[in-house]
Amino acid sequence: MAVIDAILNLVCVLLWLNWRAQKLPNPAAVSGITLATALRAAGPPAARNWSSLGMLFAVLFIRAIAYHEIGSAVNWIATLQLGALSLPFRSDRFMRIILFSTLSFGVWLFGCYVWLVLLSVVNRDLPSNDPQQRLVRGLLGLVEWWPFAVKLLLPAMVAAFGWIFVNPLLYKMGLIPASVSEWQLICQALLLACATCLLWKFLIVGLLFIHLINSYLYLGNHPAWQYISHTANQLLKPFRILPLRFARIDFAPLIAIPVVLASAEALELALPELYQWL
Repeated sequence: MAVIDAILNLVCVLLWLNWRAQKLPNPAAVSGITLATALRAAGPPAARNWSSLGMLFAVLFIRAIAYHEIGSAVNWIATLQLGALSLPFRSDRFMRIILFSTLSFGVWLFGCYVWLVLLSVVNRDLPSNDPQQRLVRGLLGLVEWWPFAVKLLLPAMVAAFGWIFVNPLLYKMGLIPASVSEWQLICQALLLACATCLLWKFLIVGLLFIHLINSYLYLGNHPAWQYISHTANQLLKPFRILPLRFARIDFAPLIAIPVVLASAEALELALPELYQWL
């Protein structure tokens, strides 16, 4: 069920991006194909916009019904992973499973925008006519024009204030115990804010790995590979102070990937412990 939920969340995120891409004035073209254009469907623009959102809401509602029917039969408890804690949702209670379907998609969509924020900040030096970065900037909307330091802190702030906002609702539903004080609630929000850093792990490791492969195997001259290499080199700048290049061999990605994974693993172990301690 967890795998099915992840696949459906990915589908919902793509539907959302399709809706957002339709609103971009001039989607960037990369050899005639981009995320914005690849996600476009045939038909009038207005119909495509409504169909994307309609399909998104339909998937969220229909899968909640399926989770309720199938999960109740097999005693499945849906779990929402938030980095510092996990929230259980009983599948035999329909309203709770609807909430799970919505929040599960929300976490994935939040992660998508966290990735976009990192790409926006790391590649802020790219010109406005770069097709991939123009798409990233278009999907971020007004946030793109904020100072890069504010953009980097934005995911943490959204997570912190989001937790403070939904905490009373989760308590009333019996999903979490009551906060004993406002200080405890603030500390919990700060832990959730720190957990947003974990979302960058997959993007950073993926970009560095592709860059490493592209450095020794020719993958073609598609602009997407150039964009990935540029992003990876920007991410590797903190490691450039070390002598990690010997002749034509660059060991920086080989060092950076384990460092990122080890740091993320340490944070994943520490955050739940700290949350329980609170």
